Amino acid sequence: MAEVSKSRALGLLNDLIQRGKDTSYASVQQWQPHAQMVFRNLFGGTSHYVVQLQDIRWHPAAISSERDNTLVFDRARQNGMDAAVAIIKAAITEVEQFWPDDLPSSTKQLSSQVPVSNRIFIVHGHDDAMKSEVARAVEQLELEPVILHEQSDQGKTIIEKFESNTDVGFAIILCSHDDMAYPKNDKKSLLPRPRQNVILELGYFFGKLGRERVFVLRREGAMELPSDISGIVYTPFDSHGGWKTKLMKELKAAGYSIDANNIL
Repeated sequence: MAEVSKSRALGLLNDLIQRGKDTSYASVQQWQPHAQMVFRNLFGGTSHYVVQLQDIRWHPAAISSERDNTLVFDRARQNGMDAAVAIIKAAITEVEQFWPDDLPSSTKQLSSQVPVSNRIFIVHGHDDAMKSEVARAVEQLELEPVILHEQSDQGKTIIEKFESNTDVGFAIILCSHDDMAYPKNDKKSLLPRPRQNVILELGYFFGKLGRERVFVLRREGAMELPSDISGIVYTPFDSHGGWKTKLMKELKAAGYSIDANNIL
């Protein structure tokens, strides 16, 4: 079964419906093998969709010799196509609801070009205990944690120093309770939030590495985070260390070969 993106799958299925509007004999003869090919590649040769398509009756069950049979055959093909379209629409619903969404094409292109580097950038705020524990976990996995203030300045400005140290294959973003903020006219909505540099660098690494190579770890408890990234799954920095298992899973998905025994 070929790996096909969600958008491509939906395009192929909707194209089948459009092609099926012509139910002439010649068109149906071409449409049937094409539809089988599409479904085999999307869902596998033994898929129930393939079986259902094969079971469709395209010819009349009986033919009367006393009347013009053209309309009978036309009606049988139309009934067959109606049944096929119902199967296609069920498949479309499955793809829409259960297939993973496509990554933006720019993100796919960038992330495919990012090598698996031993260097892991750690973006942090004022929570030194959180930073130290994450850095220690990265070291235990035999990877190199990159913490900006530990790198040499070499006469660079802060942004120049940051950019020169982002030759990494993965980034861990630590969201901790560093600052306090509230809407201009609603002081009662006061909430802690990460430092603004943390959010800036989060966006930077999304663009540079792709979202699948950025691991966002947050302190437990209420926290204000940017609304335009509210759909992102944040991993809680829990006291019993469950976040380490999730981190290893994400590193493996990004192409890293690590030994869980080093950290558990």
